Order: sequence, then C-alpha cells, then structure tokens
Amino acid sequence: MAGKQIAPPAFIAAGIIALRRINGQRHLMSKCGAMSKTTGQQCRQLPMENGRCYYHGGRTPKGKDWHKPRWPKKSSLDAERKMVARLRDLERAEKQRQKRLAKMTAEQRAAYDKWKRDHPTGTPAQREAARRGRKQNEDARARFLQPAPERPADPKLAAIERRIAELRAQLAALRDGAPDEQKPADDADPRNLNLPEIFG
Repeated sequence: MAGKQIAPPAFIAAGIIALRRINGQRHLMSKCGAMSKTTGQQCRQLPMENGRCYYHGGRTPKGKDWHKPRWPKKSSLDAERKMVARLRDLERAEKQRQKRLAKMTAEQRAAYDKWKRDHPTGTPAQREAARRGRKQNEDARARFLQPAPERPADPKLAAIERRIAELRAQLAALRDGAPDEQKPADDADPRNLNLPEIFG
C-alpha cells in the first residue's frame, strides 16, 4: 500500500510488550463502579479520578464546574465545528426541557421547583452560603411562629402597675373637673398664646 508508514519492528515489539503487561495486570486494577446497560453487570472500563469511566460520567465536571457546559479546547483543529455542535446540543436540550416542564402536573412541577431550589448552580462557596442563609431563615421563622412564653406574675410588678393605673385615673379626673383656666398648659392651643407677653 503506497504512502502507508510502518513503524520500525523494535517499536512494534515494545508496544506489544507494554500491551501484554497492562492486559496481564488489568484484572487486578479497580474498575468503573457503574452498571453496564447491555450486560447488567459492573462496567469493566478503567475508572477516572471520581471512580467512573469516561463512558459513565468520569468526565462530568465536579465542584465549582458542576452544571456548566464543557467547551472544546481552543487548540483543537476543529474547535469551531465542535463549538457549533455543542451550542446546538444545548439548544436542543433546552427545548426538550421546556417540553417536559409543559407536560408536568402541578405536583411534579412543585417537586421540580423544589429540586431546583435545593440544587442551585454556582461555586461550592456560593451554594454553602445560600444553604446557610436558608437554614437561618427557617430557624428565625420557627422562632417567630412560636408563642411567647408566659412570664410568671411578679407581685411587686403587679402592685406597681395597679398604682400607675390609679394615678392615671386620678390625673384624668383632675383634668376633667378643673376649670378652663386651671387646665394644664399642654391642653392649650399654641396658636392662641401671646408669646411676646410670655417672654417679656
């Protein structure tokens, strides 16, 4: 076959040795923790850092990159084509999501809205701050809804309150029974006062 490059025999032999060594140790290595759809058994692919292979979510962003779209690398030769395809996929997924939301019952929509509130996007610090704020709001709401505890009656305080009520009743009786010229000054209309005569 013209134009086909063939590796030197030494390279081919080294590659075969490496493959045999890896395949000989593969049964000792950890495997992906997902279940295969076709066989119903545990996936036999080698896992990535999160314990899943690249077929079963191993490449899904975690932490601060969770729930963010993954864009193609800028250095890729067909980055533009990949970007257009990714945007088209995101648009199609959004349309499908809107269709599913339109078909939901009231109970399903309430459950979905609750899930959205409990799983907000953002950095872990932002999600933790929002979670802390919700917890504080719930605690404050629970405190305000509780009836105020009844304070034990203090005999001294009750006597003071009775004395205050008696004095107020006496003051009201004096104001009602006093002649107009002897009423307290706070009942007088300030517009009728002759200020120059008062201040000399």
